[in-house]
Amino acid sequence: MTYVELGSNTLKLIKDNFGSSWQATLISAFAGAFFAFLFVKIGDFFTRIRNRKMKNHDTLVRLENTAQENLSIAFDNIFVAKDIIQTIEETLKTKNIVINFNSFNDIIFDNELLLNLLNIGLINEIFNLNIRARKINRSLASIIRFYNQINEGIFAKTIDIDSYRINLEIIKDKLGDMIKFVESWMQEDKKVAATIRVLMRKKRFNFDNLKKITFYPETLVKLKDVEGEVNKELEKLEKEIEEISKKSQERIDAISKK
Repeated sequence: MTYVELGSNTLKLIKDNFGSSWQATLISAFAGAFFAFLFVKIGDFFTRIRNRKMKNHDTLVRLENTAQENLSIAFDNIFVAKDIIQTIEETLKTKNIVINFNSFNDIIFDNELLLNLLNIGLINEIFNLNIRARKINRSLASIIRFYNQINEGIFAKTIDIDSYRINLEIIKDKLGDMIKFVESWMQEDKKVAATIRVLMRKKRFNFDNLKKITFYPETLVKLKDVEGEVNKELEKLEKEIEEISKKSQERIDAISKK
């Protein structure tokens, strides 16, 4: 029996069993299977949307925490830089060689996290912030390495005292420049933290343009359109930091009095 004969016999069998409605039955079965497949794909689409949004939100939370932690690291690095400058000034004013054993901590950044974000404007801001953070880390590491080298050199007597003092002046000036650079970076970091807070509140659907309903309202938010909200959030963040610093200083003063 050929395939043609087999197919003909199959159609005849369907017609004998279902009469004149066999075509409608066949179409109905096909339509049922098609729509079942379609609904599975639609469900999969919405699941991926939900997972993508959750991943974006989780990343925003992590980035805000990182921004807060980096503020603390940057503040500590400024404190260390000022302390080393004070030590250098003491050495330059006297004939005694005073050495500072403090070191700097690297600012944290992870560009891989940016792959999970949805807002292009925020991605660009954080990427630029991370570039500056990398420069700060490298510069501070180079300065402290040079400082340690000349300290080793003066005790090993591989450099004379005049060269040592000249190099201390160079390090002092470099640290002064780095303090300004880090302070400027901190302001940008605060702004990014405030921007993240604002975007995390953009959770509802956007029905302003019915032709373009989005499941990712934070995706289409232009940062220039939320500058007012960001500035208010920045003021709030500044107050929070000020309050934390005040309480921290109070604890330090209390311990010092004991």
